Amino acid sequence: MTKIKFLFSATGLLTVAVALLVSVGLISALPSIRIDLTEDDLFSLADGTRNIVSICFSLLHLLARGSLRALSLLKLRKRTRRRLAMTKIKFLFSGTGLLTVAVALLVSVGLISALPSIRIDLTEDDLFSLADGTRNIVYGLEEPIELLFFYSESATEDQPQIRSYGTRVQELLREIVIASGGNLVLSIVDPEPFSEEEDLATQYGVQPVPVTQGGQGIYFGLVAVELDNEKAPALRVSETMPLIRPDQEQFLEYEFMQLVTRVANPDLKVVGLLTTLDIDGGFDPMTGQATQQWMITDYIRQLYDLRRIETDTEIIEEDVDILMIVHPEGLSEQTLYAIDQHVMRGGETFVFLDPTADSMVSRSERGSMIPAGMRSDLPGLLEAWGVDYASDKVLTDNTLALRVQMGQGSRPVAHIGMIGANRTALAGDDIITRRLENLNLSSVGALAPRDGATTRFEPLIQSSSDAMLMNASLLEDVLDPSVLFDEFVSANERYTIAARVSGVISSAFPEGRPVSQDAAADTSEEETEADD
Repeated sequence: MTKIKFLFSATGLLTVAVALLVSVGLISALPSIRIDLTEDDLFSLADGTRNIVSICFSLLHLLARGSLRALSLLKLRKRTRRRLAMTKIKFLFSGTGLLTVAVALLVSVGLISALPSIRIDLTEDDLFSLADGTRNIVYGLEEPIELLFFYSESATEDQPQIRSYGTRVQELLREIVIASGGNLVLSIVDPEPFSEEEDLATQYGVQPVPVTQGGQGIYFGLVAVELDNEKAPALRVSETMPLIRPDQEQFLEYEFMQLVTRVANPDLKVVGLLTTLDIDGGFDPMTGQATQQWMITDYIRQLYDLRRIETDTEIIEEDVDILMIVHPEGLSEQTLYAIDQHVMRGGETFVFLDPTADSMVSRSERGSMIPAGMRSDLPGLLEAWGVDYASDKVLTDNTLALRVQMGQGSRPVAHIGMIGANRTALAGDDIITRRLENLNLSSVGALAPRDGATTRFEPLIQSSSDAMLMNASLLEDVLDPSVLFDEFVSANERYTIAARVSGVISSAFPEGRPVSQDAAADTSEEETEADD
């Protein structure tokens, strides 16, 4: 059976084919062989010829035996491999094998522990994936800062939810400390009653919060303090977050960075606010009442020294680090020149323009919409900065249109003038927009780089390609958004809603400061008197 199997195997068939080829080659070299049936053996072969034929058949026999021997060697090789494999398995489960594996694991653990830790954030909202801005802030600190996390760990043994939250806070703080490259030091303080740690918490303004009625209060606050051993503790700059609220978990990183930034920069940068809106609070002549400041100004004041700049100013002080221009409507040449000079000396500037400002719309007694100072622009300056902007055009987008309800009980309809900018509309590789998910925008304009501009134009927020620019007047008094579709014709173009502009610029006032109207009037009067 072994020989039959070998014959019908690939190796056997190959051996037979080789043998046949060799035999045919040898036989073809001889005279043809014929059977002699004549009476006198006229065609009988000579003895030499018979010997040669015998040799050929002997060669065939040798080849067949060699093939069988080769097959035997192959089988022996397979059996040897199987024995070696079994030997390895037996060795692995032997005492020596297990000891070898243990040593290898210890070596691997030692090597891995010498490498930087690898962390994976599996939270739903990536709560512990640090923002690039956070990493830049803590790694760029010029002086070390200590973070004191006052946490009543011993008093929360029977409070699993609080302990779980405390663990998450510690993990986030450790991530921030690691990202600082040694600039931050974390200390966990458990203020037990009548202890020095409790006195320290009181010194920094961290107070216990009652969790259960009549129960012991717990400490759950954070303090950032200047780590300067040459100063007395009372003289060190510090900032306190008395309570880390669980319902504000998604803002923890932002809150922690506020503390660090305030300690690192006790002298806050100055933000100059120039606006025709009542962002910082004001007086409404229509109602005769004071208006509240916008929420954004509260956030700005947490990190900066916010100063109001009058819209008729003729100079921007040099101590203004950042100029924030919001809805600049009807600015004078003198004010535009002041803005120009601030930018020319390298001052950072944020500009917010609007072709139809919703906050400037008020309702009359009859309910009609009355536009008042709706459009804003910076004539001359934008051109000098390499930016095109049409103050009378509103961007509409069919793909990103939000569905809105215009009145109580009405059916939600798509409003192409209200845009829901999702991840496809936001620059994914920019530090400003990388972690944003959605932005809802209403009646915005569009920016574009000017031909031949020397500045760099980087889009941050863009529309979809199913968009167009529409006359702003069509959106100023819209009660039924569906009528806007009658005017909509897609331009098959993506428009830029927000952009960063940088590079070399030229002044919009190459001849210097423009002459003010008062000075021009005085000059005219003097010339008239001289003529008389």
